[in-house]
Amino acid sequence: MLLTVILLSGVVLASTSLAGLLILYQLRQATDTKDSMRAIFAADACLEWAFYNETRATPQAYPHVINLSDGAKVTITYDSSDSLPIKVVGQYGRVARAFQANSPVGGESKFDVMFV
Repeated sequence: MLLTVILLSGVVLASTSLAGLLILYQLRQATDTKDSMRAIFAADACLEWAFYNETRATPQAYPHVINLSDGAKVTITYDSSDSLPIKVVGQYGRVARAFQANSPVGGESKFDVMFV
């Protein structure tokens, strides 16, 4: 009888621990989704800044790091040997999202952007 009670208690403890772990993973995923949106919006905004920087008479040097007021951090790099030379990485919390793009040359309105 005592062995049965201990065995059943162990099964209940194991199942509630597993359920708690699964709920923890779901909560973490929900938080990461919100952070992911912030990271991608930060990367998008700074990609626009990089396009603007390319059209300036005296562009600022790369790599360029921007810390936004909401806590997001964005790193912009330029690699002229790449077909998509501008790379923008937005980070918020534990999440990072990136875009790569080429800048319009000679007044063209067409450019390529890729989500990395």
